[in-house]
Amino acid sequence: MEPMRQQVIRMQQRVNDLLDKPNDPVAGRLRSELQGLEDDLQVGKQANSIEARVRRIMDILEGPAKDAQIMNYQHIDMLYDWFDGLLASVQKLR
Repeated sequence: MEPMRQQVIRMQQRVNDLLDKPNDPVAGRLRSELQGLEDDLQVGKQANSIEARVRRIMDILEGPAKDAQIMNYQHIDMLYDWFDGLLASVQKLR
């Protein structure tokens, strides 16, 4: 889980760099869920819990993040694809 956690930490930094509206409530929700994911990985939560967290992040990216335009649409799509790949990796852990 540690390599996955390190990837998530790097992605958290990238998300912070890409945010055009860092003070928007949706950006805050996204950052909070990302921190929760990192915490879940650090304490070694079950794959189902991690999968649910990743799905929540993807839901934010697909809906509220696009609606609020917290970052460029291409960046949102790139992040969504990355988390989709992470979801596949988590599902293999079950």
